[in-house]
Amino acid sequence: MNGAAPTFDSLTTASKDALDHLMNTSSFPSPADVVGFEFRGWNLQPSTKLLGTRKFKKGFYGDPVAGYAWGYNVPVQQNAKHEPWISKPSDANPKRYFFFKVLPAAAANKPQYSNSLVVDYREWKEYFILNPVRFTVDYLIYPDPANHDLILGKSYWEAGALRPFLGYFVLERHNESGYEPV
Repeated sequence: MNGAAPTFDSLTTASKDALDHLMNTSSFPSPADVVGFEFRGWNLQPSTKLLGTRKFKKGFYGDPVAGYAWGYNVPVQQNAKHEPWISKPSDANPKRYFFFKVLPAAAANKPQYSNSLVVDYREWKEYFILNPVRFTVDYLIYPDPANHDLILGKSYWEAGALRPFLGYFVLERHNESGYEPV
């Protein structure tokens, strides 16, 4: 990545080889690093523009000290990358959906990356049996060890021995969450 520290924008245009290198060599966040915050997100694969999921937010909640952390996604308006991330239906009342468990790779079942924080949708037991999201697993790392507000994610669909690559995404700390399940 030309020697400069990665940024949100530079990661969204980086080559797959550069992103693969970062996934294999970088440090990773702990659950405590992300709990209590929402991160603005950008999916790198072009098909997400057609699906209306290129821009999103990912939030984290729980009590990592007590041994649990969970998260959720928030749909946002699909405006341009340089425009604000505005939650749907509104910032005051965001929709939270596609929940997941958050755990260090050392606590995960056969992680793809042992140097990552794992976002495991398979652990959320309320998905309909045919919902493909229930097999998604994301691996998160810090692309710049000096910047804990910037995270690179790599997503897979994992069902048994099958692990097709779904795509890369970039996260940047956006706002405090305050979310507590009822």
